[in-house]
Amino acid sequence: MRDFLLISVTGLVLLILQTTAVGFMIPARFKPDLVLVLVSWAGLRLALLPGMGFSFGIGILVDLMSGSPVGLFALIYSLVFVVLGYLDATFDIDRPLGQAIAVFGATLFSGMAVLSVSWLSGPLEFTVHSAWEMLLKAFVGGLAAVVMIPALDRIRSGSTKLLGVS
Repeated sequence: MRDFLLISVTGLVLLILQTTAVGFMIPARFKPDLVLVLVSWAGLRLALLPGMGFSFGIGILVDLMSGSPVGLFALIYSLVFVVLGYLDATFDIDRPLGQAIAVFGATLFSGMAVLSVSWLSGPLEFTVHSAWEMLLKAFVGGLAAVVMIPALDRIRSGSTKLLGVS
């Protein structure tokens, strides 16, 4: 319950930052998906029930805030959570390079899923420039993971000290 509360509050803060302050300071093609990094962290750290509940719930909120079809990001984030949890259990990817590569792959997967849904809903103009921007956004997301995941670990350990739970 403590982990679910912590990640929910952190997720709401990151969602607000991503849609307001970060959106104004950083151009869209360089803006990392902070919520996706948080979902990736959850996949590496949390148990199935609180992590899946969070991933689905924050995905619905992202859908509502972004105007995408309802359920798209809920599905994407849920899949990212499960796949990263599996990969970490199987290959122990919980190191800075593994985390960066995991978020890079998750960002590419997310971009391709959104692109596929856009393609299904109507004509789509996808160029080489668009592909480079998608790769650049995934690279920036991987770099953001190198900074954010240790910060999230500190927040989690600080919250246990604050609550008196060891």
